[in-house]
Amino acid sequence: MTAPLFAWLEPAFMQRAALAILFLAPACAAMGTHVIQARLAFFSDAIAHSAFTGVAIGLVLGWSPLATLIGFAILVAGAVILYRATGRLPSDTVIGVFLSASIALGLALVSLTGRIGNFTPYLFGDVLAVTRGEVIVSGLLCVAVFVFLGLFGNRLALAGLSHTLARGEGVRVRSLELAFGLLLAVLVAVTVRFIGALLVTAMLLVPAAAARQAATSVWANFWLAVGIAAFSGLAGLYASYQWNVATGAAIVLAGIVCFAAGALVGRWRKGK
Repeated sequence: MTAPLFAWLEPAFMQRAALAILFLAPACAAMGTHVIQARLAFFSDAIAHSAFTGVAIGLVLGWSPLATLIGFAILVAGAVILYRATGRLPSDTVIGVFLSASIALGLALVSLTGRIGNFTPYLFGDVLAVTRGEVIVSGLLCVAVFVFLGLFGNRLALAGLSHTLARGEGVRVRSLELAFGLLLAVLVAVTVRFIGALLVTAMLLVPAAAARQAATSVWANFWLAVGIAAFSGLAGLYASYQWNVATGAAIVLAGIVCFAAGALVGRWRKGK
């Protein structure tokens, strides 16, 4: 017999997971709209993979892995942004070097600890084990993201189009990009705990990319991405509960379905 529609939300751990997803998925999608516009997908991927090293540092030093994960993500993001702004190398080369260094350091630290099992929750995520405190952190981070984008979204969009044009309008591009990058690093680091380092980039890109294909304006793109992220998050969580599949994978696959639907809508509009 099919369970009632909302029976899956009755367990307390599912309620906490749903709240965390409803906070983090829309926040990721909102940031993802600018990640796509500014072509920062590789940057966000580098931040996600730095999670491996951040956790390893925590295990070696005996500190909280989540705290060192966030701290190391911020360090990598800040270093990449500042070096990219002052160095002579192309952005993708700079990001690639920092990504390689981060992974190499992480592997070296793992070989020292010999505790590979401790990394599994951060590689694949475990949103069903979320605590009340983590839900609160997710909610505060979601508020911070939307407040930041509400205050600086137009300037970010202008900087994404042209740094020269943005500077001509009085935008402090380097400071704005640094603030965005650091906030993105914190968001990615926290989301890694629930979705996993292997799939967190998809949380940023897939809803935003799906919306971009179907939306007819910048604001429609933004809010459609947020809506798709919320829907995909709950749909994936439901699928995980109902059919015992990996939660992160189910959420991303739900987003891929929305991406395919967005592509069809976009083609239909072009054909009109």
